[in-house]
Amino acid sequence: MKWLCSVGVAVSLAMQPALAENLFGNHPLTPEARDAFVTDLLKKMTVDEKIGQLRLISVGPDNPKEAIREMIKDGQVGAIFNTVTRQDIRQMQDQVMALSRLKIPLFFAYDVVHGQRTVFPISLGLASSFNLDAVRTVGRVSAYEAADDGLNMTWAPMVDVSRDPRWGRASEGFWRRYIFNLYHGPKPW
Repeated sequence: MKWLCSVGVAVSLAMQPALAENLFGNHPLTPEARDAFVTDLLKKMTVDEKIGQLRLISVGPDNPKEAIREMIKDGQVGAIFNTVTRQDIRQMQDQVMALSRLKIPLFFAYDVVHGQRTVFPISLGLASSFNLDAVRTVGRVSAYEAADDGLNMTWAPMVDVSRDPRWGRASEGFWRRYIFNLYHGPKPW
C-alpha cells in the first residue's frame, strides 16, 4: 500500500508541469507575432490613450481613488505610484480590465527604500556596515516582497551619489565615500 501511494504521489508531481503547460497554453510568442500584436494595438489606440500610457500618477489627496477610476476608464493612466496594498492594486487592475476600452493592464510602482513589508535600515546605514552581502540580501528580500504585493517597479535601492547633506533624501543613498569603500576599500569583515 505504501508503495502504491508513493507511486501515485510521484506520478502526480511529475505530471504537474505538463498539465500546467497544456491547460493554459503557455507558449512564448515569436518576435514576429509580438511585433504584429504591438503594431495592431498601437493602431487601435487614440493619441490620448497613447499619452495616458506614459502617465505615472500618484494616489493621494490630489488624486483620490474616485478620480483615478474615471481616468482609468478614459485610458488616461498607464501606471500608479503609491498604492501599497494588494487589495488596492487588485481593485485598480480589475477596474482597468472592466472599464477601459483596450484592456491594457496598469503597472504599479512604489518607493521601497526601507523594504516593502520587512523594514530594513536606510541605505546609508547598510553602507556603514561595509557588508555587501547584507546589501544584496536586503535588495533581494525587498524585491520579492514588492513583487508579491503586485508591484512592477520600485525605486530602490537608491544609489545616487550624495554630495550635499542638505538634500532631503541624502540618507537614502550610500554616499560617495561608502560606495567607494564598499567596492574598493578595506574590508573590515
